[in-house]
Amino acid sequence: MNDVIPTASSREIEADVSLPARARRPASPRALSRLAAGVGLCLALAMPAGATVIVDRVHDATLSGTFSNYVGALETNQQAADNFSLFDDATLTSLSWVGQYDVEQTALTNPVDFRIRFFADTGGSPGSVPLSTVDAAATGTPTGGSFDGSSWLAYSIALPSLFLSSGDFWISILEYDTQTPAIGGSQWKWGRASLTGSSATRSGDADVWGRSVGDMAFAIEGTFAGVSEPASLALFGLGILAARSVRRRRRATGRS
Repeated sequence: MNDVIPTASSREIEADVSLPARARRPASPRALSRLAAGVGLCLALAMPAGATVIVDRVHDATLSGTFSNYVGALETNQQAADNFSLFDDATLTSLSWVGQYDVEQTALTNPVDFRIRFFADTGGSPGSVPLSTVDAAATGTPTGGSFDGSSWLAYSIALPSLFLSSGDFWISILEYDTQTPAIGGSQWKWGRASLTGSSATRSGDADVWGRSVGDMAFAIEGTFAGVSEPASLALFGLGILAARSVRRRRRATGRS
């Protein structure tokens, strides 16, 4: 006959491996405080990142600007555009730029109307139809610099969360305020960032864009899509906290 080996009940096993009283006591306020701080850090990491500078073409006040008007244009090539690239999908949230009037203006009343248009790149030039058009009023603030006796003015607006997939694009900034033709021959110029790089000009909406030399002065802020998932960051952080808690409890059990 085979010997019967007595086995302990599940309750007895639980009693044998149960933690000592010291390890089972409630967490101290200090430990709870540390846990709360750790959770707070994880949540902070999980929050979406703030806007970042996507394009930054710094204005050079020593260079002449390029005419870029929509109403009352007096000359040819009165619309200007500049190209930029996105290495990842992005949401554009704000735009700033610099310009001036070819004759110093004191009669203009702020804010001034602008038309901002974004185009896809087509063979190294802006496409014929804009991807997005934003009409906005912007206040011109003197930068402290001037060119040919006319002050440079800085402008900025919030964009309506414009989403663009990665790729090459063009932006056109046109002053189209009805005040401009009424005050005489002065026209608005978009400031330049450099005489290198490439830009484009055309006389009107029905005309073909022609290539030009030099970069225009503007900056775009927004957020790129290629960021870590907030929930994944939170879970990763909480996993670290849980692992540390288990390790501490094991150490406490070993010392008892």
